[in-house]
Amino acid sequence: MSLDGANTEQWLRSQSEADMGSRGERARFVRQLVGPQDGWFAFHDLLAKQVVEEAGWCYINGQFIGCVVLCQCFLENTFRGWLAMGGSSYGVTDEWIEKAGFYVLIEKATEYGLVSPTEAGECHWLRKTRVGYVHHRPAWSDDHFARRMVQQNALPHELHQDDAERALELALNILRRDPWRIREESGDGQSV
Repeated sequence: MSLDGANTEQWLRSQSEADMGSRGERARFVRQLVGPQDGWFAFHDLLAKQVVEEAGWCYINGQFIGCVVLCQCFLENTFRGWLAMGGSSYGVTDEWIEKAGFYVLIEKATEYGLVSPTEAGECHWLRKTRVGYVHHRPAWSDDHFARRMVQQNALPHELHQDDAERALELALNILRRDPWRIREESGDGQSV
C-alpha cells in the first residue's frame, strides 16, 4: 500500500480504529495511576513535564520501549533538579550534577531521603531494564531480552508492556508526592 496523501490518512484511521479498545484500556490505566488532581504538579523545569507526558502517551499508544526510556529520562531529570535545588546542603555542585549518571543520582537521592530505599530499588530495576533495551547484550548474558522472555515465559509485546507499566507507575508515584505539589487554598482553608 502506498502511503501518499489520502492513503496515509486512511491507513492511520484504520490503525487507530483497530487499536482503539486496547488504547482505551491503557488510557484508563494511566488515569488510574495519575489519580485525582488536587493541585498543580511542581516541575523544576518544563522538560520534565514534557517527558512524563510523552511517556504516558507512549504507553497509551503501545510504544512501550519508548515509555521505559522516557520514564528513566524523567526520573534522571527530576533527581538532578531536586539535588540542584538542595545544592551544597546535599553535597552537590553544578559540575557534579552535570556529570552524575543515573546510578549515582539514585544513590544520592536515597542518601538525602528524596526517595525511599524501595523506590531506589525500583529506580535501579528501571536503570537495568533501560540498559537492556538501549545497549546490545550477547545472547548468553543474563540481561539479554530473549533470556528474559524465556525465563518469564512471555511474548515480547507482553514483556515490553509489563516493563512500561512498572516504569510508568514508578515515575508517576514519584511525581505525585505531596511535597512536590503546589496547592491553592480556598477561602475555607481547604486545598483546591
